[in-house]
This record gives sequence, structure tokens and C-alpha cells, in this order.
Amino acid sequence: TADRLVVEILADGSPVPPEHLDAPPADDPYASEMQLRTAAAGPLVAESLMQACEAIDSIAPRHAEAAQLLQSGNVDDAMKQLAALMSTWQQAQTVIDLAAAAPGVSLSSVPELDKAATEVVGRLNDMKEALDRRDFSDLADILIEDMPEMVDLWTGALRKAATNLAVA
Repeated sequence: TADRLVVEILADGSPVPPEHLDAPPADDPYASEMQLRTAAAGPLVAESLMQACEAIDSIAPRHAEAAQLLQSGNVDDAMKQLAALMSTWQQAQTVIDLAAAAPGVSLSSVPELDKAATEVVGRLNDMKEALDRRDFSDLADILIEDMPEMVDLWTGALRKAATNLAVA
């Protein structure tokens, strides 16, 4: 049906490597038999949203750790920590974007996602501005005072969206 996603492509019974999807080899024919394995979009997206939720939840204490590094003058280690944190936040946003684009999936029943995204983007922009100013005191304050709330907001919205999709 239309509400399914391709989760695996097999050529002669073996998984097709991701690089072959981007740039297929010139072999003619590539394979004598091709198979597609699909899964219902809703449960797959729900699982992805829960994984994003768990990833955000797992980095919660690292915001305070980065702040402590900044406050102790260990800027290099704090920047490494911040890069990892930002990467996780970005990955979670990517999951949301892909979920919203999945066939047969609607996230409109979870307005908290939009609110969470707006709030998180605002705090991340505040962090970037503090970094640009090299205002490590302000950055540490954001990490300690604002980011725990952002984690709660984001994980709550992700859990609700995942639950809604799992029961749909």
C-alpha cells in the first residue's frame, strides 16, 4: 500500500550497499533478481521518534557538564562537548523532518512538536550567539538554566508523537 516505506533492497538475495543506491555500478545486469522489503510507515516512524527521544534524554546531563567545563575555563573540552550535543539535537530534528514527510504519517495531532521545535531552535540560537560573542558565562547559564527544560519539552513531544503513531 501507499503507507509503506522501503526498509531494505536485496539484489540476488543480498542487501544492496548504500553506496550502490547513490551511484549504482555499471554492471549490466546489476542482478538477476531484485527484492524490496517494506514496513508500515506508522510503526517505523514511531520507533524512530522514540529513538530520537532516547538520544535527547541521554544527553540531558551533558549540558550541565559542558557548562561546568566552561565555568572552569576548559573551553576546548567544552566546545567538543557542545559539538556532540548540537549534533544530537540536529539528528533529532532530522528525524522529525523525515517523519513528517513519511507517507501516511501526520504529526499534526501533536502541536507540541512545533512548540518544542520553536523553543529549542530559539535556545540553540541563543547558544550560538553567546558563542559568537565568546560570552561563556551566558552560554553556561543557557546550558544550566534553559536546556533541561528544552530536553523535557522535546522528549515529551517526541513521546506523544510516537505514542499517537503507534496506536494509529
